[in-house]
Amino acid sequence: MKYFLCDEYVVAQRAAFTVSLIGQKHPELFNKHIHSMYLKLNEPVHDAVIRCILQIFQELEFPEDLEGMIFDNCMSFLISPKYPAAFRVYAMNILVNFCEKYPELKTELKPVILDVLQTSELPSVTSRAKRELKRLEKI
Repeated sequence: MKYFLCDEYVVAQRAAFTVSLIGQKHPELFNKHIHSMYLKLNEPVHDAVIRCILQIFQELEFPEDLEGMIFDNCMSFLISPKYPAAFRVYAMNILVNFCEKYPELKTELKPVILDVLQTSELPSVTSRAKRELKRLEKI
């Protein structure tokens, strides 16, 4: 984590691959790093770092003091077409996970996902939007 969260652009990029592999198998190992990972989302870092953080965040429960900020960050990633498809796809999953915990957020998220579905030209984003809309219907 030392290298993944460091300020050296290339070092963090290279560490992201290893962190991503560990996160897929053992996301619970990152619970104590949630705050520092969240802070990296708001810094100028390599796309691989943000992609890795969002990928891991899909599997985690967040401390209450960070939930709102993470929700807002993910909403920003989802809404803006300037972000890579992976950011948007992972952010969408995290947002629907929040809706499972807080069903009242469903009314805010559903129109955004519908808009993304209609405006995105990226197959991965539209595919995930369809899947997440189905998940929202079950909530």
